Amino acid sequence: MDDNCDGEIDELGVSSNYVYYLDEDGDGFGQTDNTVTACGVPDGYSEESGDCDDDNPNISISDEDGD
Repeated sequence: MDDNCDGEIDELGVSSNYVYYLDEDGDGFGQTDNTVTACGVPDGYSEESGDCDDDNPNISISDEDGD
């Protein structure tokens, strides 16, 4: 397994994979409890977590006033 995303098979215990969060509404914020680990951002995922309503792209952690 390529544990550190350098294209080589690695020794055990080495890992540079990153956690990505499912972003069903495409607002750039994903679900904290729905993740994958990968070398790069998979389609439909985000590097940012904390989406409180992943069915509505108009509501995200960056929407401070909630409207």
